[in-house]
Amino acid sequence: MLIYKNKNLIVGALLVTLLFILKYPILNTPHFWDATLWIKSAYWTLNNNFNPVLPFPLENGGLDTGHPPLVFLSLALAFYLFGNSLITAHFVMLLFAVITIIFTYLLASYLYDEKVGIISSLFLLFSPLFFAQSGIVSLDLPLAAFTISTIYFALRNNIIGYLISGALLALSKEPGVLTIIAILVYIFIKNYKESKQELIKKCFIYSIPIIIFAIWIYYHAINQPIYNAISGSSEFWRPITPIIFFRFLNRLKFLFLENFHWVLTLIILITLSNTKKLIKITRKRLLISVLITLLLIYSFKA
Repeated sequence: MLIYKNKNLIVGALLVTLLFILKYPILNTPHFWDATLWIKSAYWTLNNNFNPVLPFPLENGGLDTGHPPLVFLSLALAFYLFGNSLITAHFVMLLFAVITIIFTYLLASYLYDEKVGIISSLFLLFSPLFFAQSGIVSLDLPLAAFTISTIYFALRNNIIGYLISGALLALSKEPGVLTIIAILVYIFIKNYKESKQELIKKCFIYSIPIIIFAIWIYYHAINQPIYNAISGSSEFWRPITPIIFFRFLNRLKFLFLENFHWVLTLIILITLSNTKKLIKITRKRLLISVLITLLLIYSFKA
């Protein structure tokens, strides 16, 4: 066990070192596009005693887009401790990238082995989208980081780790709640044969991040009319319309087919076809597995 932990520490340290070496040249890169809005939001949070409720409406020079406050509070705290600078902002985002890479390694190592963990984390590190985004101020980087860490802790039955990571996930960006829902479905399937009381207890514990998210929504609503905030860019709150549905289908197309993603999709399908010969999968379990997968995919919707 000690050797295993030491290996994890060594691999993690090497991955972190590699990331910082590769991203060091961009630490002074000016902010661009959405990042400028998030930085302004962090400055406002810092200058208003870490108030998480931003001014509105967005269309009239306000800052509130209806998003949870984790990124703004994290940046505001970093600015308070280390000063307002480009390096500080980019460094905070690199920390989220570190969490993503480390937990990708841990999750893959747990599901398969250390070799798969190393390969998976390196694939992630050198994927163009992640590499480009890993230093940019974004809400999606902590969303990815805490999605992976939350899934890892849930699979390891680490309740404390899950609750901390799940709460941070729910407060990173709204789609993170869908990951929690997917985990709840998994917990229900895994434990449905247990007593009703035990099943309710476990489902309640694993739903606490959703409760924390609901508390944030309520706090936001009583301090600012939420309908003004949600009229901004947060598509999570919009009703499911044909346009939103087709956007979702387009996202599925991008995830599974475009930019050579079809190669990975083909590998997954081949693997599943071989696995089916070894493991009997009922139609009910297959449909639930597809539901969990779609919830996780939709949770990364920008």
